[in-house]
Amino acid sequence: MIVAFRADASPEIGTGHLMRCLTLANVLRARGTDTLFICRQIPVFLEAQIQRQKHRLAMLVRAAQPLDQDRPVKHAGWLGTSWRADAEETLDLITRLGLTPEWLVVDHYALDTRWERVLRSVTGRILAIDDLADRDHDCEILVDQNPHAVPERRYSGKIAKSCRLLLGPRYALLRPEFAKARAEMTVRSEVPQRILVFMGGIDAANATRMVLLGIVALHRPDLVVDVVATASNSHVGALKAEFGSLPGLTLSLDVQDIAHRLALADIAIGAGGSAMLERTCVGVPSLTIAIAENQEPGAEALGARGITLYLGRAADLDAIAVRDALSVMLRSRTLRRSLMECSAALVDGRGAERIAQLMLGRSLALRLADADDSKNVFEWRNDERTRKYSGDGDFISREHHERWFTAMLIDSARKMLIAEESGVPVGVVRYDIAGDKAEVSIYLVPGNSGRGLGESILVAGEAWLSRACPDVREIGAMVRRENAASLRIFESAGFEPHSTVFSKRVSVNA
Repeated sequence: MIVAFRADASPEIGTGHLMRCLTLANVLRARGTDTLFICRQIPVFLEAQIQRQKHRLAMLVRAAQPLDQDRPVKHAGWLGTSWRADAEETLDLITRLGLTPEWLVVDHYALDTRWERVLRSVTGRILAIDDLADRDHDCEILVDQNPHAVPERRYSGKIAKSCRLLLGPRYALLRPEFAKARAEMTVRSEVPQRILVFMGGIDAANATRMVLLGIVALHRPDLVVDVVATASNSHVGALKAEFGSLPGLTLSLDVQDIAHRLALADIAIGAGGSAMLERTCVGVPSLTIAIAENQEPGAEALGARGITLYLGRAADLDAIAVRDALSVMLRSRTLRRSLMECSAALVDGRGAERIAQLMLGRSLALRLADADDSKNVFEWRNDERTRKYSGDGDFISREHHERWFTAMLIDSARKMLIAEESGVPVGVVRYDIAGDKAEVSIYLVPGNSGRGLGESILVAGEAWLSRACPDVREIGAMVRRENAASLRIFESAGFEPHSTVFSKRVSVNA
């Protein structure tokens, strides 16, 4: 399989778009996929990183053309040419290379449904990565990793009904080292000693300087300040000259261990966007500053949820605001603990794996259960973890199970499917049908938790049901409130919560 990526990076655009594409590309490549990056603008350090990680890179170099006056998108100027010229050059490049990508991933604020339609002729499917929701898309999958109150409404009318929406931090495109740092995270010091500052790959507004001025205003020479930047940051020389002699401060360029540094930090200060989600994944208490307009909604959302302290836009920032916010965080152990706990619950760092899994598909097969499955289903259903979240949680006797299973097999309104991966059972999904509605229940074969199978089984089961029972128009599910994993699975598979069901056991007095 070949997957092509169309993204750019520049002082105006930033590096986040290309970096999150690179994260997805690395996961796909590890699963045997060939990858191609198509760029018009890219810093030298990112060009080297793409090639070092064994991805192909092709540059668009045709002379720029005037921007289109026909319905220009807000960020059209970021492209350096018209969308039509970019589409034609991209189309020509892919054709000359003799490629037919199975997927084309586009992550560019200047490109919309018009560009995507032109590229349809040379690709199987299109995945769009967006977080503005300010233009239409023609794609099979749309990914928006940022937190929003009602994210699906933002794309209403902007995509086809058949488009699969992957929304929220569950799909954050973070490199594997962040999930690893999260798993290995130790208890942070009760007395903060170490602050990490990273304002993004380019930091055109030089927010780093304002943050450091705020730290200097604290008059805390005992603090260790770890400043991270890249060679594309044009302010690095001035920052070294102004702050290089401060005790406890180090400035590092193009580091490869930012996740490890975040895990060591007691407090972090950084940009919004993907960098904010990286800090959230590792669970470090943080101050967030939006260095671009598109970062503001996500930073405001996490600030409102008590996951970060949001200081506003870089353009409005002053050193006193940084000093005061940092002073409060340094003094309040309760605040730091609250920020850590709320952060850890939001992002787990496996978003790229989930997206790659949906792009590549699984070797899942569903078959109807038969009498030979009775023994296995009895054991799977009575597993302690399965019982914890199923029915009343009681152990089911063999006699009761056999009666129920036999009746279920001959009941035309019940469909039990065994999900198999490479011929090995991995899960069970059942549909109880009444008219045009069906209620679904699902559990995994013991030993398969944490592999992301639940969502894949639900999606495959829905496809099976639509073929076998075309009259079914609605699928419902009953999920226990405490079963957070199942709640996430159903939401990711497109189910919408509608109501809360209450129950109470009534004791009968003699």
